[in-house]
Amino acid sequence: MGEEPKGRGAGLSRERVLAAALAVADAEGLEAVSFRRVAAELGVTPMALYRYVDDKEALLDGLGDLVLSTLELPDSPAGDWREQLRAMALSFRAALVAHPAVVPIFLTRPLITPSGMRAANAVLGIFGRAGFPPEQAVPLYQHFTRVMLAHVMLEAQAGPELTPEARREQARLARIAFETLPPEEFPHLVEAAPGFAAPPEPGRAFETGLGLLIAGLEHQRPGPPRED
Repeated sequence: MGEEPKGRGAGLSRERVLAAALAVADAEGLEAVSFRRVAAELGVTPMALYRYVDDKEALLDGLGDLVLSTLELPDSPAGDWREQLRAMALSFRAALVAHPAVVPIFLTRPLITPSGMRAANAVLGIFGRAGFPPEQAVPLYQHFTRVMLAHVMLEAQAGPELTPEARREQARLARIAFETLPPEEFPHLVEAAPGFAAPPEPGRAFETGLGLLIAGLEHQRPGPPRED
C-alpha cells in the first residue's frame, strides 16, 4: 500500500468511514446514512469512500458489524453457562440501546460478518457447554437471538415517544382503570391493579424475559453441562 492521500482525505480508513456512518445514524436516523452524507461528515468526496466500502449494502453490513464488535464475549469456556448467556444478552441489549437507529439492520439481513460470526460462535458454544448437541443448539440460537432482538426493537421504537412523566401518567391511569373494574368479572385484574402503578422499566422487562428463557433452557437440557 502507498502513502495515505494528502488533503481532506488524509487518514481515511474503513474504521473512520463506519464510525462516521454510525454518527450520522445516531444523530439523524438510519435513513440519513448515504455515501454523500457520510462523505460530507468526513469532509471528502463520495467517491473516496468506495476504497473502503463497496456500496450501500456493504455500508449497512459494516454498521451492524461495528455495533456487534462491542459485545462482551465469554473470555473462557469455564464458568456457568447461564451466567455467560445472561452476560451476552445484556451486552447485546446495551450495544443496540446505545445505537437504536441501527436496529433495523438486524431485522433485514443476516450479518455474516466477522463480529457477527464471533458472536454466533460464542452463543453456540454456550449452548454446547449447557449440553445441547448442534442439531438442537442451532434452532435455540436462532430463537434466542430473535427474542432478544424483539425486546430491544420494542424498547428502541417506543423509547423516544413518551417522556417519563407521560409514562407515569399512563401507569396511573391503567391502575385506576383496573382497580375500578367489577371484581366479580375481572377479579385478577382488580387484584393486580397496584402492580400497574409503576411504568414498565425496559431493563427490568428485558431481564425478566431473559430469566424465563434461561429457565426454559435449563428445563430442556438433554444432559449435564459439557466441559470444553
